[in-house]
Amino acid sequence: LYIGEATGGKIRRLRLSNNDVVTLATGFNAISSIAIDGDFLYFIENTANSIRKLDLRNNSATLFASGGNLNQPYGLVIVGDYLYVTVAT
Repeated sequence: LYIGEATGGKIRRLRLSNNDVVTLATGFNAISSIAIDGDFLYFIENTANSIRKLDLRNNSATLFASGGNLNQPYGLVIVGDYLYVTVAT
């Protein structure tokens, strides 16, 4: 189970079999949604109007998208080869 802390700015992994919690990435603001595609975890950093991509193999996060039409993004879902984002109007 992956957890994005809205106020703590951390992405964590919880192993359900033993309740072990591991912090994968820190230093983000207002994480509001997570979507997983293979070895990659996408998450919204709402106050920065951006989507970040976390490589789960080495826990490195990069900027995936920002600006443009990303006006307060708050939801993500992956369907096939597409990442859909919901934004405020």
